[in-house]
Amino acid sequence: MSDARVFALDIGTHKIAGLLMSRSTQGYVIEHAIMLDQLPQAMRDGQIHQIASVAQVVREVKTYLERASGTTLEEAAVAAAGRALETRRAKAARALHPAEPLSSDDVKSLELQAVAYAMDELTTSAGQGALESYLCVGYSVVQYWLDGAPIGSLVGHRGLQAEVEVIATFLPRVVVDSLTMALEMADLRMASITLEPIAAMHVIVPPTMRMLNIALVDIGAGTSDIAIAADNTIKAYGMVASAGDEITEQIAHTFLLDLTTAETVKQQAVPETSVECHDVFGNALSLTYDDILAAMLPHTELLADEIASHITLLNDGPPKGVLLVGGGSQTPKLAELIRERLQLPPNLVRMRDRTSIANVTGCPEFTGPQVITPIGIGCSYLDGITMQLISVTVNGRRIQLLKMPGSTVGDALIQAGYTQEDFVGADGHYINVKIGGRSLELPRIQGTSARVMVNGHISELSAPISDNAVIELLPADPQNLAPIRLADLLDSDAACFTVHLNGEPINVEPITSVNGERQSMDYELNDGDDVEVIAIKTIGELLEDQNIELYYQVSYLLNGEARTVSQPLKVMVAGQPVSQHTELIPNMAIDYEVPRISLHDILPGNLAKPISVTVNGQLVTLEPEGIKAQVNGQPQPLDYTVHNGDQITYDEKGYSFIVTDVFRFYEPDPQFTASGGQILVNNQIAGFTTPLKDGDVIELIPQPGNHAVQRRSLLQLD
Repeated sequence: MSDARVFALDIGTHKIAGLLMSRSTQGYVIEHAIMLDQLPQAMRDGQIHQIASVAQVVREVKTYLERASGTTLEEAAVAAAGRALETRRAKAARALHPAEPLSSDDVKSLELQAVAYAMDELTTSAGQGALESYLCVGYSVVQYWLDGAPIGSLVGHRGLQAEVEVIATFLPRVVVDSLTMALEMADLRMASITLEPIAAMHVIVPPTMRMLNIALVDIGAGTSDIAIAADNTIKAYGMVASAGDEITEQIAHTFLLDLTTAETVKQQAVPETSVECHDVFGNALSLTYDDILAAMLPHTELLADEIASHITLLNDGPPKGVLLVGGGSQTPKLAELIRERLQLPPNLVRMRDRTSIANVTGCPEFTGPQVITPIGIGCSYLDGITMQLISVTVNGRRIQLLKMPGSTVGDALIQAGYTQEDFVGADGHYINVKIGGRSLELPRIQGTSARVMVNGHISELSAPISDNAVIELLPADPQNLAPIRLADLLDSDAACFTVHLNGEPINVEPITSVNGERQSMDYELNDGDDVEVIAIKTIGELLEDQNIELYYQVSYLLNGEARTVSQPLKVMVAGQPVSQHTELIPNMAIDYEVPRISLHDILPGNLAKPISVTVNGQLVTLEPEGIKAQVNGQPQPLDYTVHNGDQITYDEKGYSFIVTDVFRFYEPDPQFTASGGQILVNNQIAGFTTPLKDGDVIELIPQPGNHAVQRRSLLQLD
């Protein structure tokens, strides 16, 4: 928060520590420090009960530091006990206008609505208003959702519904108010406030260590505050309502001592020594370390049980290690007992003291585990991570809130009781429709949205807030509500695009119908409309939408018998044949042509189709001869295009191929023509009337001399 000197003040149940700190080239320096005892019953369990008594000791600390430093101190950085911290989870949802992308202010208002729900939930059981009873000290987003699906960020997205879950942290206002009043009675202002476990964490488990799953336990007189680090954050806080006072009370009961004497006995207990004291009856006692330890052990075990159980609960299991700070962490056997209950190695449950903070110098006598929190308060202030109690005016009403480094105008509005409805100006202007059978509530955008003014200038919810800011929230104009069109329901960039079909540009849009009737994308939705949206994704779906038949079909009569033939449309993209199921992409160039069905395609068998044979090694195509096909009583060639209703007749006989047909297309060897010879079909002896089929191999062997004929015949027999 500042590079200047800071007066760090730790107001504990039994002690008040004050130090003047500033930055140094190595980190931080403690210029002056003092720790004084609280007056009896001034505080209990970390909560101020006698404000005047606390203020008296604070003034003594202030006076000492002013004399030591030669300066006048006007403000102090303080910390609230972790026992007062309250944490709640809450969700908030918002129906979206589908045509409008979410802005950062939209997302901020949704987050703040979730915080408001958390505040309401916090005090519902007590019947108190959260705004009057608690101050929000921060929140973090757990998860965003868009249309029911998790998403990393909502900003810039369109959809029908946005949702967020947050973890919000609160302090009771009475804690802050009592600290403020105690300071004012000691002629001090509150420079900043943080939480005691956060302050201790800052110097013992800095951000560079928070990827490790470590528990920090600050064991004081009245409570034991717990903070859990993991995944680069402080993921949980907790408190055990037991600490050093219970152990002191047990010593008092065992040896009949007053509480002050019992506390002295506890602090002076050292192995192999004795503590001299008097009980309440005036009897002189000499208590050995073993005597004191035996009195303490039952309650030490109970404290270890509670701390270990609460750590396990907060962390969903044992952490990797535990660090103990605070005066109560010096309790004999406590670290060992916590380690046993968490089943951790001996070196992973350790007490930490001033020697653990290498970058803090000065006042070496100010040491021990009990000084960690006051040092942390000073370092947190100098590093700008503390909160400041500020006052702002919202629509004429003066409110107080805790300002953090990231606090915004929206935080102030939530603390003043405004909700998401006030920010976005929805004001109940919704229509209810069904889309694909799913009922949705859609907000209508107002002609003039709600506006936020800060100190007379237009601002955003996410703008930083400052002390004494004057904020005005101007409501939206309820007139001129913008309509919601079918096009608003769709991602137009993905759902609507252009392709070329046989050279003509075609705009591809989803098939949209409302209440069973097809409508254009400009259709304005009304309350109660039932909408169906079918996306056009493939070439085939596009052709069908353009009323182009995917299959060409012809019906005709063939020799009096009704026949139908069907062939698929020929489709090409960039000159290459493709399937009708090919997915459409923007600017795709699609060509199609209707297939032509000829007599060739419909006459059966070999009647209208040529065959290919091999004659003496030469490929020969045999065409049918003299086919007499008629269409509607007129002779037609085989390439005639058949049309619907054509009556086709043909002679079903005599159209198979035989060896003789070869000589219409192949000139045999003159010797074969002159004197004849042998005919082989597929290496089998054949005659002129032997039938042929596609692919047959024919050999025409001229009549040779006697020797040649005999030799050939023998070879054939072999």
